[in-house]
Amino acid sequence: MLVNRVQDLRVSRGMSRMDLAEKIGVTRQSVRLIEMNQMIPSALVALRLARTFHVSVEDLFCEVSDLQQEVFQSWPQDDLQVGDRVILADVGGRMVVRPALAQTTRIHVAPYVATVDKRLSGVQIRVKVSPGTEIRTSFVIAGCDLGLGVLAEHLQRSSPSLHENVMWLNIDNARATQQLSDQVVHIAAVHVPDTASEKSASNTHITRVHFADWQVGFIVQHGNPKGFSSVDDLSGGRLRMVNRPAGSGVRKLIERLLGEAQMDPSEIPQYTWEVAGHQQVAEAVASGIADVGVGIASAAAMYHLDFIPIQNERCELWIPNQILDTPDVKRALELLQSDVFRWDLERFGPCNVLRTGQIIKGES
Repeated sequence: MLVNRVQDLRVSRGMSRMDLAEKIGVTRQSVRLIEMNQMIPSALVALRLARTFHVSVEDLFCEVSDLQQEVFQSWPQDDLQVGDRVILADVGGRMVVRPALAQTTRIHVAPYVATVDKRLSGVQIRVKVSPGTEIRTSFVIAGCDLGLGVLAEHLQRSSPSLHENVMWLNIDNARATQQLSDQVVHIAAVHVPDTASEKSASNTHITRVHFADWQVGFIVQHGNPKGFSSVDDLSGGRLRMVNRPAGSGVRKLIERLLGEAQMDPSEIPQYTWEVAGHQQVAEAVASGIADVGVGIASAAAMYHLDFIPIQNERCELWIPNQILDTPDVKRALELLQSDVFRWDLERFGPCNVLRTGQIIKGES
């Protein structure tokens, strides 16, 4: 396979594709195909390109006989297999391979994605990328708050160093904090009841930042055709439920409500059916697969579903202190305090952004 430096040299000289096309006597489309390594130029065109950029043909083109390969560490719980699509994350100076598709909200495309070539001893993973492609790192945010998708989009658009390398893992509180502890994500989002003390969850190794204040409640179909009003209506096996994984904040809330109502979960149809996040809860109700679920108000609003509040919650972003001064984290913190981001987040779903971006002062 022949790869080239045509685009890099063209851009560095401030030339458009049309400018270059006119100089070497081809069409603009041909220049695009050459730059994308989709067309091999003739010897004459290659000589004209080299002359235009004042380099040798050998400096401009090179043959790559095989895929580039690098060895990095994986996170054991990801259980990566040969052929899986992956991204590379630098978390506090530790390079780790993460899945590029499973449990994410956007599919990453080349050149930011590699594939697993071979599992080596322990957690070592050998990955491969396409010829001539630079292996680049991604910024990983974990949590189930739908507003994290808004943050990821703003961050990827505003940070020159990231471009499209922001990945949001839509996972529950327990898994998000576990992955933060294991240093395989940069930021974890955690939901807690707004009545909980902000000092109670202090951690000297973590900086906690307000993200947003939301309402959590029952999500039912538009118009509430089953007449659902409270947890008591779950008795009798009449309503099918969609649940969240054990360890998630919503699951703990559901278990508390059922305990207070002295209700046996086994009496509720589909109680053991678990989905990853708030959006999936709303999707299950909207599609008619479930009659009721528990999630945040923004998820219900997204699908025009009815919402019955249970309690107010706040979402915190937990960031390891060791990466606070990195450019990408600094940019994320700046975004949280910007009027443009807050405006967008507030209109994404019913929420309170008055404290968004404020550092939470824990116990010393």
